Amino acid sequence: PAEPASGHAVQALQATQYLLVDRDEYTPRVVTIGEDEYRLLQAFRQKRSLQWAVDHIDCDIDVLLLALIAKRWIVGVLRNG
Repeated sequence: PAEPASGHAVQALQATQYLLVDRDEYTPRVVTIGEDEYRLLQAFRQKRSLQWAVDHIDCDIDVLLLALIAKRWIVGVLRNG
């Protein structure tokens, strides 16, 4: 497998794989995330509301949201208008 400049190897799989580029103290790294994490992050990236995510993403949103905040993958809130 190719190894990025950060030194983290990414293993290619036969199945669908969700990857996220994260920065740890400004050092980029590639991490594998689950489908639910991907779907929630993608929803927020598309400016969907939290209520939309609750209604459309079948997961334990309380646990998932807290985990994403703890990892600092969600760090702010945008407001419409």
